[in-house]
Amino acid sequence: MTTQSTATTERLVILSTCVFPATGTESFDGFVATEGNAIVAVGPREEAAPYVERATRVIDAGDRTVLPGLCDNHTFFTGWALESIGADLAAWEAALDEAFPERPVVAFTAGRETCWMNRAAREAYGFSPEECYAEKIWRMMADYLRRPEMRGLYGAYMRMLNARGITQVKEMSFDDYFDFVDVMRAMERDGELTVRVCLMSQPVGRGMDLAHGRRMCELLTGSFVRFGGFNRMTDRSIGSGLAELKEPYLDAPGVCCGEPVEWDLIERELMAADEAGFRFSLHCQGDAAVAHVVDLYERCRLGADGRMLERHAITDLELSDTDDLRRLGALGGICEVYPQIQSLDAEADLRQMVAEKIGPERFGRYWQ
Repeated sequence: MTTQSTATTERLVILSTCVFPATGTESFDGFVATEGNAIVAVGPREEAAPYVERATRVIDAGDRTVLPGLCDNHTFFTGWALESIGADLAAWEAALDEAFPERPVVAFTAGRETCWMNRAAREAYGFSPEECYAEKIWRMMADYLRRPEMRGLYGAYMRMLNARGITQVKEMSFDDYFDFVDVMRAMERDGELTVRVCLMSQPVGRGMDLAHGRRMCELLTGSFVRFGGFNRMTDRSIGSGLAELKEPYLDAPGVCCGEPVEWDLIERELMAADEAGFRFSLHCQGDAAVAHVVDLYERCRLGADGRMLERHAITDLELSDTDDLRRLGALGGICEVYPQIQSLDAEADLRQMVAEKIGPERFGRYWQ
């Protein structure tokens, strides 16, 4: 992170009786001093005087907690970028096939739930307006992530995160991230990154690539971009009927999952990643899927304390069984819950879906 050395650079000091450095130590009565966009000193209150004297602004936060920043554990630059590239077609009525008979064109709705696309795009990218979520549009990512404006967009993406107190993310990348790792390395080299990034590779176009993971570990050795491991979907959402449940869906008696989960593939990849020393994050939405993953984690390499040597995680956990969460905790596993997903649907619509699919009793275990 670079610091501007101009006369107008702000020098801020924050005083608090509860400074939490997030380094494993307890909070303490102290100060944080910044210059420009960099933290230059953190220490006990009695050492703050020199920084206070030359500060352009001092904030006494009283007993409110001061911490370096929050970690968002499930982010997608590839999805955010789609809101900022291309043309706004809201008032455009020409048929895409007539306007662009050869060039692939995809026009997403504002929320990206669906899209309008021409025949060339269907043939080139292999997805449809009915299925245009991240794991389906990976062929198109290879095109737009290589566009020259992506570097500037990543800067805007980081500023959006910083404005919300986020200074570290677990960034979901697909396969080898389609050369975008080279852009991130260049941004780190040039001091442009204001968010620390832990890259996770999610296999979509091919299976898990351990060789890619090893290459990333060798390449990404700076303080801002590191390679963390791999991520894979298991089941899908309860609303779609594709979550794997312990008890059947109310609107589909006898059915616990509308589509088989590739558990054999998931188990092979998990065990290979664990043996190679990589973390694995498995995305589960039904309580049976969560239980199945905890079963698998119990078979991973464990230390003398019974905890996993690699801190594998479960992401989303739309519906879960409390006993399975306790088992995961005993293994040292991580629950990566992103509650902002609840804002994607109106509360009344969500409650109606849950009532139809699983009923009020199981709703008590929804996004625990």
